[in-house]
Amino acid sequence: MASVMKSLYLDKSRYVEAFRLYIKTSTEHQSMLQFINTKLPEIISSIGNEKSSLNILGIGSGSGEIDLQIISKLQVSHPDTEVNNDIVEPSDEQTIKYKERIGKQSGFDNVTFSWYKKTCQEYESQVTNDKQNKKYDLIHMIQVFTETKQSHCSSMPLNTSFLPVTVAGSRAWWLWRYYPGRLPLYVFFMYVPQEKSFDVSLGMFRHPDHVPDYEVRLVATEVELLLAGDDAGKVLRRGGRTSNKHSRRKYFPSLYNKSALAATNANRGTAGREFSDIPGGYLYSCESEEMEATMRSLLSDNSRYVEAFRLFLKNSTEHQCMQDFINTKLPEIISSLGIEKPAIDVLGIGSGSGEIDLQMISKIQVRYPGIQVNNNIVEPSPEQILSYKERVAKAPGLDNVLFTWHKKTSHEFEIHVNETKQHKKYDFIHMIQMLYYVKDVSATLKFVSSCLSPNGKLLIILVSGNSGWSHLWKKYGSHLPLNDLCLYVTASDIQNELSSMRAKFQSYDLHSEMDITECFVDGDRNGELLLDFLTETCEFKKYAPSDLRDQILHDLKSPECSSTKDGKIVFNNNLSVIVVENQ
Repeated sequence: MASVMKSLYLDKSRYVEAFRLYIKTSTEHQSMLQFINTKLPEIISSIGNEKSSLNILGIGSGSGEIDLQIISKLQVSHPDTEVNNDIVEPSDEQTIKYKERIGKQSGFDNVTFSWYKKTCQEYESQVTNDKQNKKYDLIHMIQVFTETKQSHCSSMPLNTSFLPVTVAGSRAWWLWRYYPGRLPLYVFFMYVPQEKSFDVSLGMFRHPDHVPDYEVRLVATEVELLLAGDDAGKVLRRGGRTSNKHSRRKYFPSLYNKSALAATNANRGTAGREFSDIPGGYLYSCESEEMEATMRSLLSDNSRYVEAFRLFLKNSTEHQCMQDFINTKLPEIISSLGIEKPAIDVLGIGSGSGEIDLQMISKIQVRYPGIQVNNNIVEPSPEQILSYKERVAKAPGLDNVLFTWHKKTSHEFEIHVNETKQHKKYDFIHMIQMLYYVKDVSATLKFVSSCLSPNGKLLIILVSGNSGWSHLWKKYGSHLPLNDLCLYVTASDIQNELSSMRAKFQSYDLHSEMDITECFVDGDRNGELLLDFLTETCEFKKYAPSDLRDQILHDLKSPECSSTKDGKIVFNNNLSVIVVENQ
């Protein structure tokens, strides 16, 4: 696929890094706290009159820092009144941080916290479908509207305070006005300045004259933007990485030149630093046109990806064939790992929830009874790490195994190792179904190989070069939106790469299949999810061009991809195991 710019939202780790740096270099949170301390008490003064409890709804609450400040003001205004605080937040990582924050703070004995792992739209759909239209006394949406399709106030009874926060329509976010449509935000992010949202949606309120508007001044330092090669500046630009590794500066130099920034900035003359005025508009409604529907990677919707992946495992024999390999072939492969060693060091990269990891560790324990196993796990997903830890807690016989988790991608782990110069060697390294998601396969293989101890083994599992996946990727790869989120790589490609490295390796074929019959049933949700997984495209049937959809559905039935067994269409999900030995 041709190189294209991608939304920052597609690179979660970079987005978090950029956001944290933005908070550090701006006064956004300080201005919000000032508003909470000076204006909020009056706003909430009447919502709890003659009520035994208050119902609060926070949409997009993140890690809860602002939420808890708001709740503390409610407690002061309405002492001893029970507070039922509902939180709508799609990020597992943010929810974990929110809960940790509560655990460290006191004074919330009369507050009940309930989390909904959903986007605003998913929450609205649940409320509508379940017909449980609970009413709330205070609803807050802080910097959320840029990530919603449209707003609504169906959950607001009379005398409710609705407190959204979004950027004001001043010159501050001038860049949004002049470059909409040219920056790759589409599905994930909308340009919503204050005056557009305020003017469009006032009509939905019963008492439009009761909609006050507050502004709070804040500034963000932007001098880093103008310094060539400055890492902080690159992050602040929120440019993300384009698939051909060029920055947005190359594509849109006018976006970052000094004269363009001067149009929005007020030079304060403080040590030559430049600032951007960012009034934070505290609004009461927001609406914008939906962005044009387009295909996007399934990886951009984590909840749908997880749902599709679990259905894939349910409908396929993938884990079963891996377990057969572990039971029959792995004992011989690991037979020489721990000879004359007091401990065995294991590294799992992209280990997910640990189901396969623990099976391999059990074989190591059988081969080397009583020897300590140091198991290091590299996994970027907080949800998967949590599932892994829960699995370990329930599994017996792991007393001699030390687990250490690294919440990183393989690339981030490599950078960490190089920066800290902690080049630890491992006796056994495994990378199961994860090389599709690295930036540079060759560099990753070289780095991981360098981490092997003498006589160490590296185990790689990927789809086979003769699988249905290989046929689909070769024929349709350029038409599917994987960009730099996912690589079309098979075991054959890895074998060629290892051969060029003159590495010593051995390959094993694993027969696996997947029932995809439901893909051909109109309106079948499971079929749609499986088709999403096969194409790595979110809601493929809905958004794919009809000719592409029809061609792929036709090819999925072809002998190159599938066979028919007992009236079912069975996809060729064959895998290959590659074992590299350190020479």
